[in-house]
Amino acid sequence: AQRQILKRQLAALQGEVIASSLTIPDHLPKLPALPKIGLPGDLLAQRPDIRAAQARLASADARVNAALSAKLPGLRLGVSGGYQSFEIDELFDDIIWSMTGSIITPLFQGGRLEAEQRRTEAVLREQLSALKEKVLTAIHEVENSISAERSATRQLKLTRDQLDSAQRLFDSAQNRYVSGVGDFLTTLTARQGLYSAELATLAAERSQLAARVQLHRSLGGSWPDLLLHERDDHDDP
Repeated sequence: AQRQILKRQLAALQGEVIASSLTIPDHLPKLPALPKIGLPGDLLAQRPDIRAAQARLASADARVNAALSAKLPGLRLGVSGGYQSFEIDELFDDIIWSMTGSIITPLFQGGRLEAEQRRTEAVLREQLSALKEKVLTAIHEVENSISAERSATRQLKLTRDQLDSAQRLFDSAQNRYVSGVGDFLTTLTARQGLYSAELATLAAERSQLAARVQLHRSLGGSWPDLLLHERDDHDDP
């Protein structure tokens, strides 16, 4: 009954009324390798929270938002070793310094009051601060997802090694039993150990998939396909 319920739920997610055409694979999908190059920071712009913060910044001053958008692609997320926090600080500090210079000044040519300039600058600083917080949160989520997947990958390797050992142990116990030199209880215990190793391996595979899904979610969607393939000529040193 639970299986049928889950099949109907999956069918609903696919926009189908019934699940008659829904096929359930007998294995989990294989993941491609994570890209070795750093993911460009402008991928974060796909996230709804960052897009909303950028829209609020653009409503305060489109030029400040454009200046920030031009710098985001230069930021690299930590697929290849972790981002540096000072990069984020430099990114926003550069924009703030620019605000008090070439970006802000043209707005107040023609005798606008100094108080109005300070008010507008304060609004921009507030919007930039809010956007910086969103970007930092997004980067932390990306880093956490990558760390989780790497941990799951290591765990998966260990469980597969254990599965290989359990398989060899069961094969040996079964051969001894068939040959008449081993008892059935030993064979049964080895089979139970094999089943436990298979369940542990499946759980590790699911954890790895869950981490990859969370990575996509933290990026607000998917990255371009070209980043999923190794590009040795662009790898970080």
